[in-house]
Amino acid sequence: MIKIKDYYKNILKIFIIALVLAICYNHFSPNGIPLLGFNSDLKVLPDSVLISEKENASFITDISIEQAIKLIEQNRVILIDTRSEKDFLRTHLAGSINIPFKNFESHSEKIFQYSQDTTFVIYCESIHCNLSHELAKVLSQFGYKKIFIMKEGIHEWEKRGLPLSN
Repeated sequence: MIKIKDYYKNILKIFIIALVLAICYNHFSPNGIPLLGFNSDLKVLPDSVLISEKENASFITDISIEQAIKLIEQNRVILIDTRSEKDFLRTHLAGSINIPFKNFESHSEKIFQYSQDTTFVIYCESIHCNLSHELAKVLSQFGYKKIFIMKEGIHEWEKRGLPLSN
């Protein structure tokens, strides 16, 4: 007969093994949830850098919300929301189009109507979300050259009281 103490030890062992396996699977899964935040290799452009300096360049780079606002005010970009259709319908940045990264194939026609010189600002949930970075990589593979990623995402946009659409 198993003692109560041994029973709880076995349950604890199973729990620890399951937790370690789940963390490993999550870490190596392409759609895993970042547990400690998503760290991009990209750096946010300093505010002193004029975005116009990058007119003829080919790039993927992180930008701040303030820099995104400047680009939006100049009507020089196409905004892309990489979140799910459900999240997009609930709320999004005014004027943005929804291209969920996880369903890119069924939304790709929205992208291919733009020339490869089009400037995009891509966003997702927050700094902990990597969907915008993943979509930026895909777009660059299709020859798009000017891709900004609004690093803080829609949560920070909303937190700052900036306008949203439903």
